[in-house]
Amino acid sequence: MGYITGYVGNMFSGKSEDFIRHLVRLKIAGLEVLVFKPVIDDRYSGFAKNDNGFVESTIDTHSGSKLECFAVDTGMKGIDEIKKIVDFEERQKGKKIDAIGIDEANFFVPDIRQLIERLAYSENREVVWAGLDTDFRGEPFGVVPELLAISNEHHKLYAVCMKCGNRHATRSQRLDLIEIKDNKPVYKPSLPDAKQILVGTDLARSKGFPQSIYESRCVRCHEVTGKNKATLLRNSSKSCDGNNNMSYTFHYKNI
Repeated sequence: MGYITGYVGNMFSGKSEDFIRHLVRLKIAGLEVLVFKPVIDDRYSGFAKNDNGFVESTIDTHSGSKLECFAVDTGMKGIDEIKKIVDFEERQKGKKIDAIGIDEANFFVPDIRQLIERLAYSENREVVWAGLDTDFRGEPFGVVPELLAISNEHHKLYAVCMKCGNRHATRSQRLDLIEIKDNKPVYKPSLPDAKQILVGTDLARSKGFPQSIYESRCVRCHEVTGKNKATLLRNSSKSCDGNNNMSYTFHYKNI
């Protein structure tokens, strides 16, 4: 019987670390494992086409962990290539591929759901996936809500808020460069109509500084300029200090 496990959270929450750890355990147990990631994710690693015409790369974490993988397109071409690579590797090895890993699942087209279900439940494999559950606006990201619904288990991971230190940060804050003052960059929150996917080489630089950067933020510190959102405001008049024991009250305001 197949099995699907998902790892979700915001940026800097350790999704890829746990994703890699899960797959490495399977390899240590002697299982045949193949891993895939979107070719658009070129933040830390390069790409090389092997003799069979498939693109090889690595999944790299912020802390330096690595795992070899294949890089594929995020559209239907990539969905078909995953199937092709799995079939090819099984013929080459003369044995079944027991487990499939798919990183950054949020970047793929919705058809990735059908592929994951087929690999797990029709072909009796273990599938492990990881992805952002919300985008920079705090909205559900792509196909991830559907993947959560079909998974046998999933793990919600949290980052530390880079603004207040709250240990349960769930948002990915995108900041855009607006000026360079005294040779230091000044950033402001991205507008809600900005491009949803901005990763790797899309992050252009201006005078040596990234045009956009990301931070992990808690719900209170997360900002999307001009978007009507529910904000958590503390009952206390104290500033946000990351103390999870303080009470909260919901207020709605335009920010």
